[in-house]
Amino acid sequence: MIRRDDWFINLWSVNFSIEVQCLLQLGEGFCLPPHNLERITIEFIKYIENNITKSKINNKSSLRNKKKGVIISLVDRAILLSDSEFHNKNLTLIINILRDNDYPLKFIFDVINKRLKNIRVRGAAYNNQDQNSVDQVTNVSLFTVPFIPLATKKFNQFNRKDIKVSFYSMNKLQKYLKVHKDPRLRLSKNNVEYRINCNDCDASYVEQTSRQLRTRIAEHRNHIRWNTSSRSVITEHRLENNHDFNWDEIEVLDEEPCYHKRLISEMLHIKKQKNSINLQTDTEGLHKAYIPIVNKFNFV
Repeated sequence: MIRRDDWFINLWSVNFSIEVQCLLQLGEGFCLPPHNLERITIEFIKYIENNITKSKINNKSSLRNKKKGVIISLVDRAILLSDSEFHNKNLTLIINILRDNDYPLKFIFDVINKRLKNIRVRGAAYNNQDQNSVDQVTNVSLFTVPFIPLATKKFNQFNRKDIKVSFYSMNKLQKYLKVHKDPRLRLSKNNVEYRINCNDCDASYVEQTSRQLRTRIAEHRNHIRWNTSSRSVITEHRLENNHDFNWDEIEVLDEEPCYHKRLISEMLHIKKQKNSINLQTDTEGLHKAYIPIVNKFNFV
């Protein structure tokens, strides 16, 4: 359990990465290198916040699905585990029990009718499959040999009803094709958190993007030449202080395909900066309980 404001969050159903599980099991007395500890802590916060958000969004739909599952389970037991002469009696008993537990009548009949139809269709398909399997020869032996021109053709004479001859090539493509992928260049990555450092002071800017990093950096760099009313804190810093940023050494702080986790990671990395030029609104979604944890990390 974890406390948040005046209420508790149950983390029993939350799925954590292997690294986070190891950290929780080892306890506070176990020491990790600072880099790993920081990364694992950020992953831990991302998992917690993402699961909290999903539980809020899916609360009603999850409850309805659970009620539906209860009805399906009862119908399966009533139909599949009893003789047909007891089916009507069992279904009547199920409906009465569900009504006593305040299940909507329309919801009960919709789920029951749909499940009964599914059981009938599945039973008919199973019976047809059994009938067809009787007419087919099931014991077929497969005989596999390398494919060699001229010599391989002689094996075709062994093809019979109960024996099938197949061939495979001895020249595998793995001799010529490498299975591993080339590493992606830093600026070609997407779904990342990145930091841009000022060349003339210790100011820095952190942001997340789902697009290619090269495209987003080009927008930051060229914004100063655009005739636009849109605000850019990077452009303001360049104009007010006559500074420029290190466009060739962009740091990738995190890679995260999940949008909500990426936003959490962005807020954590913004708070970690020593001299941030990010707007205060960029971290409004970060709960105050995480600030002391972030402050324990060394500023970068």
